[in-house]
Amino acid sequence: MKGTWGNLSVKINNKIYITPSGVPYDILKEKDISVLDFETEKHIEGLKPSSEKALHLEIYKNFPGIKAVVHTHSLYASIYSALRKPVPCYIEDQAQIIGGEIPVAEYKLPGTLDLALEAVKKFKLGFMVYY
Repeated sequence: MKGTWGNLSVKINNKIYITPSGVPYDILKEKDISVLDFETEKHIEGLKPSSEKALHLEIYKNFPGIKAVVHTHSLYASIYSALRKPVPCYIEDQAQIIGGEIPVAEYKLPGTLDLALEAVKKFKLGFMVYY
């Protein structure tokens, strides 16, 4: 559905709370939020989880200190992604907080484990992740 790209999740104890698939955010209700068991990865509550649940789960598995993930399709990030070019380090804040340029992951099909693993690889090899 148009306008529902991107998603967010929060890890609290052994549960992942993640936005559901295809629900416009302006009509989203608390009861709609998908709940996953972190250990089994099973959907236990709410609507069908985001198609990018593998991305969120892999980030939480590989970076235990991370407690929330925001996956956005912002205009400029999308442009650099389409161009297959890293985002240059233009400002001091980016250098201090991120550590320099931001790498772009290789293209993988949306919603796949391949995409999740590629993103984790870029996080591990490409720039500093703060949590």
